[in-house]
Amino acid sequence: MINRFFYIILVLLSYTSMVADESIKFDLQTSYSNYSSTAKEVVYKSNGSKLSELIWKVNNAKLLGLNAEIDLYEKYFINIGFKKNHETNNNRMDDYDWMYNINDWTHWSGHPNTKVEKIEIFDIKLNKQTYLNENTNFLFGLGFKKEQSRYTAYDGEYVYSTTSSSLFRDKTGTFSGKGITYAHTTQTPYLNFEIHHSINDWDILFMGKYSSKSKTTAIDIHHMRDLEFTDNFKNMQMINYSLGIKYHLNKNFSLLISYEHMQYKLKKGTSVTKDLTNGSVSGTDIVGFGQEYDLSSFAISYRF
Repeated sequence: MINRFFYIILVLLSYTSMVADESIKFDLQTSYSNYSSTAKEVVYKSNGSKLSELIWKVNNAKLLGLNAEIDLYEKYFINIGFKKNHETNNNRMDDYDWMYNINDWTHWSGHPNTKVEKIEIFDIKLNKQTYLNENTNFLFGLGFKKEQSRYTAYDGEYVYSTTSSSLFRDKTGTFSGKGITYAHTTQTPYLNFEIHHSINDWDILFMGKYSSKSKTTAIDIHHMRDLEFTDNFKNMQMINYSLGIKYHLNKNFSLLISYEHMQYKLKKGTSVTKDLTNGSVSGTDIVGFGQEYDLSSFAISYRF
């Protein structure tokens, strides 16, 4: 993915260098981001109540990013961005089960030793700009976003219940080794709108994205049980907004700080189970997936 992104950037740079019209401009931006996320995977009983819920938390992962924007003819803009994890720490997974037909959880395990193996965010969009007044621009368009994450939970502690009454949450202990690996990929076509307001050397930027067509594929491997679960979700709802402040140091260089919130609303889907010891596949379960994350970024831009 990274090599592909740099290839696209080089193609865009080559394109701009061949264009004779000096009105076409090109921006290249590098960013450093702080990323915190909560992803939930849920298994449902036949009556629709929860059987199991795994909560994966990423706290203050560091992402490096590149972004390129070309100003095309007639106020059209192409924007391509890519972010990837550089450093992660302080992550956690908690696993809850609801057994014996009671409303409170009966089984729990906590995994503070959870490793984030991948966070990647790819985003491409095409915008059309209109002027609201001499200081304010409105942009709207279409885009596509692809996000990939993978985590592995190691070690941990547990509280289990033998029964729902006298032996409720009676068993405690610890375990070690690789527990669960969870990977999910979400692809989203979306509608985009932006408002840019300028005050002298400062720009205030607001962006919103919406989609009801997000699609997620998730793979959950339980290493101690030799089971792999493949989940599929369609027509998920995505809501994304961000606010940024840009300062122009001169006609070429600018600095940007921004805050972004992303939400993929919890959606039910289907799951297929594979036994890794013999390759057999069992029937379909009803499962759920949802994710929210916050992204705080600092960026430096150069305008060619």
